[in-house]
Amino acid sequence: MILIISDTKDQSSCIVIDWLIYLHQEYFIITEQDYIEILEINLPLDFTFKVQNRIIKHSDIHAVWYRRGKINIKQPILPEFKKIEEISNAITKAIMFENRDIETFINYSLIQKKGINNFLYSRTNKLLILSKAIELGFNTPKTLLTNSKSSLFDFDENFITKTVAESSSFDSKNYYFFAYTELVTKEIYKKLNNNFYCSFFQEKINKKFEIRTFYLNSEMFSMAIFSQQNNKTSIDFRHYDDETPNRNVPFKLPSELELKIDKLMKSFNFNCGSLDFIYGKDNTIYFLEINPIGQFGMVSYPCNYHLHKKIAKYLSN
Repeated sequence: MILIISDTKDQSSCIVIDWLIYLHQEYFIITEQDYIEILEINLPLDFTFKVQNRIIKHSDIHAVWYRRGKINIKQPILPEFKKIEEISNAITKAIMFENRDIETFINYSLIQKKGINNFLYSRTNKLLILSKAIELGFNTPKTLLTNSKSSLFDFDENFITKTVAESSSFDSKNYYFFAYTELVTKEIYKKLNNNFYCSFFQEKINKKFEIRTFYLNSEMFSMAIFSQQNNKTSIDFRHYDDETPNRNVPFKLPSELELKIDKLMKSFNFNCGSLDFIYGKDNTIYFLEINPIGQFGMVSYPCNYHLHKKIAKYLSN
């Protein structure tokens, strides 16, 4: 059986499942809305749990795809301590810590299976990844994390800012808010306070185009994104222009850069993910970041890479 851990809104999971059905593969999907009931754990790495009225054993699983979300353990119904609320809160917190460690054990045991990614390695640290990339010889934009306006004099011209952690988003009644990469112009710079919350800044690279590379077990599938001529997408192509879409074409990275990418991904225990680059007007390729859980349909369809099928076949073999 192929175990898939994802969320209910991920379209890529659905397409890979279509391919698994076509390949006559048994699969089981757990989403963030499911809560498992632990039945038994036998060391070193064996477990049995119940979910969706089905018993799942460690030995039943031959491959795992961690796509999104997480495994959640069902919380027991506790007796109410109405007169002593502190006791009830303390017990609830203790059980939460117990379940956290059990969830970690299950995810660790799943690493031993053939698979794609794992919850334990799903978080990225932009600063650590950039530091490792520099160590491996990647070209990267000048980067500064500071809370001082005066420190920004280190940048000669316009520069950009973005989140250190994963981009956050939230919904309002009539709006959807998303943290994009944004340009800091001279006008914006003048309006900044002398001190502000410690923020992430990078030099703005004058680009010919952007590159999105999908990595799967040392294979790389790259796409050039011609976003620079559209004011809406020139700083961040995720400001999609549905009326005048960017041109996207297959692209082949230099072999020496692909070797560096392979080393970088393996150093963080990623065997799948998306990497972003800028191809500068100086003909230099600049590394930006890794997203191990990024969308890959946007690379697959324009370039005819058939990545959903490749993932399904990898899990099936």
